[in-house]
Amino acid sequence: MTALKPEDLVTAHADYLLTFAMSKVHDKELAKDLVQDTFLAALSKFEDFENRSTIKTWLTSILNRKIIDHWRKAETRYTSSESHLNKQDKTDLSSFLGVTSENAETDLIRKEQIEKLYLCVAKLPEKWRAVIVQKYLEEQDSELICKELAISPSNLWVMIHRAKVLLKSCLTNN
Repeated sequence: MTALKPEDLVTAHADYLLTFAMSKVHDKELAKDLVQDTFLAALSKFEDFENRSTIKTWLTSILNRKIIDHWRKAETRYTSSESHLNKQDKTDLSSFLGVTSENAETDLIRKEQIEKLYLCVAKLPEKWRAVIVQKYLEEQDSELICKELAISPSNLWVMIHRAKVLLKSCLTNN
């Protein structure tokens, strides 16, 4: 592994990661915190990086897991029915979705569905989760995903199909 200094890693990828995080959480301070956590996690595990993907993809994957963890923790805060109805939750939902709808109940249902989706994605087998994250959240090209994960195009589509079946089942059961 080349001797990459932490400041080089941050300089090269901080802007992209912050933009990515902002697109998911719509809160600049939270996005900064998630990016910072991403760099800390990456630096602590840097010697384990196997060069099976680019550093940018690896960092984005770590960040995406941090975002999923954030929403998973947020889900536990919304366990009582009263909390779903308070005004602060509705404001957070609008911020999260980037929607300013007059119908807060519809927005709340949408937020719950998104949180459940993130929880279901987190339950997927690791390689399937990587495929779904790269294909649908990071919007990467299939060819690049196949190359990074060392899989064939037909294997990619089988993984996507199976992951979608599991996600549908998970969402239906939850």
